[in-house]
Amino acid sequence: MTTKTAISIVGDSFGCGEWVPDKPGTNKISHLGIQEYLQQRGYVVKNFSTPGDSMDNILHQIVINNIIKETIIVFATDPLRNFVVDNKINQLYVKQNFSIAKLHKVLFLDWFRKLSTISRERKCNIILIGGHANLYDTKPIKNISICTKSWLGDILKQPVGDLSAIEPMALEVLMSIKPIKQDNQKVELIDIITQRSDRLNLLYNNNFFPDNGHPNRQAHEKLTQKIINLIG
Repeated sequence: MTTKTAISIVGDSFGCGEWVPDKPGTNKISHLGIQEYLQQRGYVVKNFSTPGDSMDNILHQIVINNIIKETIIVFATDPLRNFVVDNKINQLYVKQNFSIAKLHKVLFLDWFRKLSTISRERKCNIILIGGHANLYDTKPIKNISICTKSWLGDILKQPVGDLSAIEPMALEVLMSIKPIKQDNQKVELIDIITQRSDRLNLLYNNNFFPDNGHPNRQAHEKLTQKIINLIG
């Protein structure tokens, strides 16, 4: 019997499986999603995904769980999720007056470089998925395969805004360090809110999202096949 690739999954709630409504205002996991489908196909799978985790926390999942010489499935979340205002944010957003969109992309690309470094050091192959947030275009990296830049876009069969996963709290934090006063800032803020509104409307009115936010098990099953095709 052939030994199949050892796989670890890291990410936010999108990596945990199918979510359904539970008690009022809460959801629960009803199916383990790609983890379960991969296990059914004979793969040894460990899942370290944690609901609500930030991009940096997702990298931390790889380190603290000492994942070495494995295939790692990474569900990317939004670059501004649970972010901390630090010198880099102040330098780019306040002093260099980056737009939110430009900051958003730069933070993703910085995270991608960190992922590349960590995975090379640990001799891991990465399968990267744009889950809660889309992936931006990046230079090809030998050990990183892009499974999908936008899982939600694939399911909905139409584009989902790159800024649509930015949470209101993140906008509040950014406004606290650089108030939105200029017309171009106001236009951008309206665009972000519109993208989020359009996304919510699509998810609420589509049968593939039982909790109105996360893909169902059928979507996980289709994603699993794409992952297997990349593993080879």
